[in-house]
Amino acid sequence: MNKPTSELREILSQKVAASLSDGLLLSGGIDSACLASLAPSMIAFTVDFEHKGEDIKFAKIVTKALGMKHFLTIVTVKDAIRAIPVVIHILKSFDPAIPNDIVVYFGLKLAKEKGCRSVMTGDGGDELFGGYSYMAKLNLNEYIPQIAHNLSFSSNLLGAAMGLEIRQPFLDREFIEYAL
Repeated sequence: MNKPTSELREILSQKVAASLSDGLLLSGGIDSACLASLAPSMIAFTVDFEHKGEDIKFAKIVTKALGMKHFLTIVTVKDAIRAIPVVIHILKSFDPAIPNDIVVYFGLKLAKEKGCRSVMTGDGGDELFGGYSYMAKLNLNEYIPQIAHNLSFSSNLLGAAMGLEIRQPFLDREFIEYAL
């Protein structure tokens, strides 16, 4: 492992240890999988829409490899539609990313039902490291510093509405500064 990668891993390890939570929203993506690898004692929660299945496939691989306790929930179209007004009410706006917000809502709801008081998310990982396909066309050396200190995620408001503390190691100031 090269020095910058090793240092980044060490800083993230420190941030995860400092914000250890009861649960982890595990999408199956690389950001939440990294968090899982650094704290496999957390309980993983994965949500997927029916007939989609990709998130669950990768989340199962991660949790099996790490020996994590893992809860899955499949959201039906009917359940998602019923949740839209609730999510909009909590967020106090219609977020264009409402499908993602609904996944977060159901993940946090499941975590709360299973007794969690705090939940860690991978929020910010894709944004800081160019993890979205649209970013391939951007000058990331200019774009990421412009957005890095202004990132905001629905998990904070949704978690607060459920009485959950949300922890986001990728959004820690020191981690952001090092990543930039």
